[in-house]
Amino acid sequence: MMERLEESNGAVHIKKMMRMMKSLFLLFFVSHMLGCLFFLFIPDDGSLGNWLYDYNPELSLSDPFTKYTVGLYWAVITISTMGYGDVVPVTHNE
Repeated sequence: MMERLEESNGAVHIKKMMRMMKSLFLLFFVSHMLGCLFFLFIPDDGSLGNWLYDYNPELSLSDPFTKYTVGLYWAVITISTMGYGDVVPVTHNE
């Protein structure tokens, strides 16, 4: 259906809007996946020797929604800018 809309000659504005919507969807999808992967390498055994505890000890003890929000923030900032140096790896896995 989207391809038919994009192929029509009189729908220049629709083509631009559909291209923008595809780009936004891709940005949100990739950000979500990276936000989830952000905490994949943290051991869930309660150990304190990881990058999250060194970065913010309170965050390492917070609920999963807060951790996901921080991971999503990291993903969006990493994708949309040049990055930042306040989050650094602590262990070899990170």
